[in-house]
Formats: sequence, C-alpha cells, structure tokens
Amino acid sequence: MMIELYSIHFHSATSEVVLSELFKNSKLRKDEKEPKKMVLHFLNAYCVILCDSNLKLQEIYNAENSINFCDGKSLVWAAKLIYSKSILHIRGLDFLVSLLENEETSKLNIAILGGNPDSRGSTEVVLRNLYPKLRITEFPIPWFETIDEIDIKFLANALERCKVDVCLITVGTPKQDFLAQKVQESCNVDILCVGAALEFLTGMKPKSPVLFSKLGFEWIFRLATEPRRLWRRYIFGIPIFFWISLKLLVKDFGSKNPND
Repeated sequence: MMIELYSIHFHSATSEVVLSELFKNSKLRKDEKEPKKMVLHFLNAYCVILCDSNLKLQEIYNAENSINFCDGKSLVWAAKLIYSKSILHIRGLDFLVSLLENEETSKLNIAILGGNPDSRGSTEVVLRNLYPKLRITEFPIPWFETIDEIDIKFLANALERCKVDVCLITVGTPKQDFLAQKVQESCNVDILCVGAALEFLTGMKPKSPVLFSKLGFEWIFRLATEPRRLWRRYIFGIPIFFWISLKLLVKDFGSKNPND
C-alpha cells in the first residue's frame, strides 16, 4: 500500500516486512533466480524541497522499484495536517541498525559505496568490530559533481564480482539517489540510500540525542555540529518547505470550500 505526500509515493510497510524482502531476494540470487530488486530511500523535508524543482528526482522516488520511507518528523506532521493521513516514521539509521543486528544478515554480502578514498576501509573495520559476523566490503569513491563523472560499469562489475546482495550508498541526497538508479540498472543488487547514517552508527559523526529526534528537532543538533555544511539546507530550506506546505494546505482548504 502506498501513501502519496507531496506527489511522492511513500511505502506503508514496516521495517520488518521490507527486511524480509531483502533476505528473500538474497536467497533468490543464490538459487540463480531473478529477484524483484529494490532501492530504499529515507526521505525528509529536504527531499521534498528538491523534488519541487527537480522532476527527475521525483521520477526516481516514484519508480516501481523504489521503497520510500518517511525519515523526517516534519513529513509525519504534514501528513496529518495537510493530508489527514498517518505515516510510519522510519529513520534510515534505525532501519540500518535493524538490518545489521538481524541474524539473517550474516548470510548477506554487503557493500558500502561512498565514503572518503583517503580513509579507505575505516568504516568497514569499525562495522566488522561492531558486528563480527558481517560480510561487508567498502568501495570508497571520489567526490563527484554529476553522475556522469562516475564509471558505473566499473562499479557494477565490482559489485557483481563480490556477489553483493545489498549495497549501502552514503554520498548524500540527491547524488546517492541518482547513483542508485544507475548502479541498479547495471547490477543485480538491492540498494539502501543511507546518507550519513553509517557515520552516525560508527561514531564518525555525533548522533542527535534521542529526545531531539523524538521531538523532531534533530535538525537543530545537526546544524550545531555541522554549520558550514548544513546552514543553507536548514536556514533556507525550512522556509521553503513551509511555503510548499502552505500552498498545499490552502489548495486543500479551497477544494473543501468551493462556494467560499
């Protein structure tokens, strides 16, 4: 079942259901059968802002193989206020932890796509220490401006050689979303676009306090810890998101009161 918010189709399934599909796909690959590949996106208000001016990104989110989860509290609130709908709040970090802590994950071959080439293998080492049974390989890639700068064929071949089941892409939105589409077109793999979630999990970046996350103020903590990188996203992005939401709210109110 899908829930549409801001012209984006959000998945209503729980983390457990999607995890079971990942494990099922892995078994199909081992049996040399064709799985129904998935790309998991964890979306927040910033993604909505990007889609408002980037129809190509919206098409990627609404593709048949895309599973979109609501990562941002602001989208949960907007769903109730504007659409009168309830939507599950599933953070990328929480889903990633559920995946890595699951006993079935030890049967998966996992790849990390992204990171800093100068610190090659550091994320892989930390994750192996946290989860000793994990079968994981890191493929750092250089910073890129556009997807055309990446050798997709080379990456796809490397993933195929390693018989990867699940690929974690960590280069941030929207680059990771475009990269995921291109990689999956050339490779039989499921993809999770996890952004900075791995850095929070491994302690490379500080995690927001639980109370901040529950109240929807995680952005304040992130802005305080990474002001130079994130100030534009939040200082300009929050008013833009409110404006987009206000227009939808007014439109919805008008449609309910056609005679006013």
